[in-house]
Amino acid sequence: MKGKKEQLILGSVFLIAGGFIVTLERLINHVYWLGQVHTGAFPTVPESGVFSNLFVSLFLLIGVNFFILYFKDYFKEIH
Repeated sequence: MKGKKEQLILGSVFLIAGGFIVTLERLINHVYWLGQVHTGAFPTVPESGVFSNLFVSLFLLIGVNFFILYFKDYFKEIH
Protein backbone atom coordinates (compact mmCIF):
# COMPACT_ATOMS: atom_id res chain seq x y z
CA MET A 1 0.00 0.00 0.00
CA LYS A 2 1.46 3.33 -1.01
CA GLY A 3 -0.26 5.47 1.56
CA LYS A 4 -3.10 5.92 3.94
CA LYS A 5 -5.22 7.71 1.38
CA GLU A 6 -5.58 4.55 -0.70
CA GLN A 7 -6.91 2.69 2.34
CA LEU A 8 -9.60 5.32 2.81
CA ILE A 9 -10.52 5.27 -0.89
CA LEU A 10 -10.63 1.46 -1.05
CA GLY A 11 -12.73 1.30 2.11
CA SER A 12 -15.20 3.75 0.61
CA VAL A 13 -15.32 1.89 -2.70
CA PHE A 14 -16.01 -1.46 -1.03
CA LEU A 15 -18.74 -0.01 1.20
CA ILE A 16 -20.40 1.73 -1.74
CA ALA A 17 -20.17 -1.46 -3.85
CA GLY A 18 -21.78 -3.48 -1.05
CA GLY A 19 -24.60 -0.95 -0.76
CA PHE A 20 -25.09 -0.93 -4.52
CA ILE A 21 -25.35 -4.72 -4.64
CA VAL A 22 -27.91 -4.74 -1.80
CA THR A 23 -29.96 -2.07 -3.58
CA LEU A 24 -29.93 -3.96 -6.89
CA GLU A 25 -30.83 -7.24 -5.20
CA ARG A 26 -33.79 -5.69 -3.37
CA LEU A 27 -34.95 -3.92 -6.53
CA ILE A 28 -34.86 -7.13 -8.55
CA ASN A 29 -36.71 -9.06 -5.83
CA HIS A 30 -39.46 -6.45 -5.59
CA VAL A 31 -39.88 -6.15 -9.37
CA TYR A 32 -40.18 -9.94 -9.61
CA TRP A 33 -42.71 -9.93 -6.74
CA LEU A 34 -44.70 -7.15 -8.42
CA GLY A 35 -44.75 -9.16 -11.66
CA GLN A 36 -46.13 -12.17 -9.82
CA VAL A 37 -48.81 -10.06 -8.13
CA HIS A 38 -49.97 -8.70 -11.48
CA THR A 39 -50.42 -12.24 -12.84
CA GLY A 40 -52.83 -13.08 -10.04
CA ALA A 41 -50.52 -14.91 -7.67
CA PHE A 42 -50.13 -13.44 -4.20
CA PRO A 43 -46.81 -14.61 -2.80
CA THR A 44 -45.39 -13.19 0.38
CA VAL A 45 -43.38 -10.00 0.12
CA PRO A 46 -39.74 -10.84 -0.69
CA GLU A 47 -37.35 -10.53 2.19
CA SER A 48 -33.73 -9.87 1.47
CA GLY A 49 -31.33 -9.14 4.27
CA VAL A 50 -28.03 -7.36 4.07
CA PHE A 51 -26.07 -10.46 5.01
CA SER A 52 -27.99 -12.94 2.85
CA ASN A 53 -25.61 -12.32 -0.07
CA LEU A 54 -22.03 -13.52 0.38
CA PHE A 55 -20.55 -10.72 -1.75
CA VAL A 56 -22.29 -8.01 0.26
CA SER A 57 -20.98 -9.45 3.52
CA LEU A 58 -17.51 -9.78 2.05
CA PHE A 59 -17.44 -6.25 0.61
CA LEU A 60 -18.70 -4.73 3.86
CA LEU A 61 -16.11 -6.66 5.86
CA ILE A 62 -13.27 -5.60 3.54
CA GLY A 63 -14.46 -1.98 3.53
CA VAL A 64 -14.65 -1.80 7.32
CA ASN A 65 -11.22 -3.44 7.54
CA PHE A 66 -9.71 -0.75 5.29
CA PHE A 67 -11.30 1.98 7.43
CA ILE A 68 -9.92 0.41 10.61
CA LEU A 69 -6.44 0.24 9.08
CA TYR A 70 -6.68 3.85 7.94
CA PHE A 71 -7.78 5.21 11.31
CA LYS A 72 -5.25 3.04 13.14
CA ASP A 73 -2.45 4.61 11.09
CA TYR A 74 -4.02 8.06 11.41
CA PHE A 75 -4.17 7.97 15.21
CA LYS A 76 -0.68 6.46 15.42
CA GLU A 77 0.61 9.42 13.40
CA ILE A 78 -1.11 11.95 15.68
CA HIS A 79 0.27 10.49 18.91
